[in-house]
Amino acid sequence: MTLKEIRDHLHRGPFKPLTIRLTSGRSHRVQHPDFLLIPPVGESFLVVDPDGTFHHLDADQMEEIEIRTRPKPAR
Repeated sequence: MTLKEIRDHLHRGPFKPLTIRLTSGRSHRVQHPDFLLIPPVGESFLVVDPDGTFHHLDADQMEEIEIRTRPKPAR
Protein backbone atom coordinates (compact mmCIF):
# COMPACT_ATOMS: atom_id res chain seq x y z
CA MET A 1 0.00 0.00 0.00
CA THR A 2 1.25 3.48 -0.81
CA LEU A 3 0.84 6.77 1.05
CA LYS A 4 -1.67 7.84 -1.62
CA GLU A 5 -3.80 4.78 -0.86
CA ILE A 6 -3.65 5.55 2.88
CA ARG A 7 -4.61 9.20 2.18
CA ASP A 8 -7.55 7.96 0.11
CA HIS A 9 -8.57 5.64 2.97
CA LEU A 10 -8.49 8.59 5.40
CA HIS A 11 -10.81 10.65 3.19
CA ARG A 12 -13.34 7.88 2.65
CA GLY A 13 -16.01 7.48 5.25
CA PRO A 14 -16.50 5.95 7.67
CA PHE A 15 -12.94 5.50 8.88
CA LYS A 16 -11.84 1.92 9.58
CA PRO A 17 -8.98 1.34 12.05
CA LEU A 18 -5.75 0.19 10.49
CA THR A 19 -2.45 -1.34 11.49
CA ILE A 20 0.78 -0.28 9.79
CA ARG A 21 3.40 -3.03 9.85
CA LEU A 22 7.02 -2.04 9.29
CA THR A 23 9.97 -3.89 7.79
CA SER A 24 11.55 -3.87 11.29
CA GLY A 25 8.70 -6.05 12.58
CA ARG A 26 7.14 -3.24 14.62
CA SER A 27 3.53 -2.23 14.04
CA HIS A 28 1.42 0.83 14.77
CA ARG A 29 -2.35 0.68 15.31
CA VAL A 30 -4.35 3.72 14.18
CA GLN A 31 -7.78 3.73 15.85
CA HIS A 32 -8.90 7.18 14.62
CA PRO A 33 -7.85 9.39 11.70
CA ASP A 34 -6.70 12.14 14.11
CA PHE A 35 -3.78 9.87 15.05
CA LEU A 36 -2.33 9.74 11.54
CA LEU A 37 -0.80 12.71 9.71
CA ILE A 38 0.24 12.36 6.09
CA PRO A 39 1.49 15.61 4.54
CA PRO A 40 0.38 16.36 0.94
CA VAL A 41 3.97 16.00 -0.33
CA GLY A 42 6.90 13.78 0.56
CA GLU A 43 7.21 10.17 1.61
CA SER A 44 7.11 10.49 5.40
CA PHE A 45 4.22 10.54 7.87
CA LEU A 46 3.45 10.64 11.59
CA VAL A 47 1.59 8.12 13.71
CA VAL A 48 0.51 9.26 17.19
CA ASP A 49 -0.15 6.78 19.99
CA PRO A 50 -3.10 7.36 22.36
CA ASP A 51 -0.61 8.49 25.06
CA GLY A 52 0.74 11.27 22.78
CA THR A 53 3.94 9.53 21.72
CA PHE A 54 4.55 10.10 18.03
CA HIS A 55 6.51 8.16 15.44
CA HIS A 56 8.01 9.75 12.32
CA LEU A 57 8.05 7.08 9.62
CA ASP A 58 9.08 6.83 5.98
CA ALA A 59 6.91 5.12 3.39
CA ASP A 60 9.75 2.77 2.47
CA GLN A 61 9.54 1.33 6.02
CA MET A 62 5.99 0.07 5.41
CA GLU A 63 5.69 -3.62 4.77
CA GLU A 64 1.94 -4.10 5.10
CA ILE A 65 -1.22 -2.18 5.98
CA GLU A 66 -4.08 -4.10 7.55
CA ILE A 67 -7.49 -2.44 7.43
CA ARG A 68 -10.09 -3.95 9.71
CA THR A 69 -13.17 -4.61 7.60
CA ARG A 70 -15.25 -6.19 10.35
CA PRO A 71 -15.51 -5.40 14.04
CA LYS A 72 -13.90 -7.86 16.43
CA PRO A 73 -16.43 -10.31 17.90
CA ALA A 74 -17.49 -9.52 21.47
CA ARG A 75 -16.39 -11.95 24.14
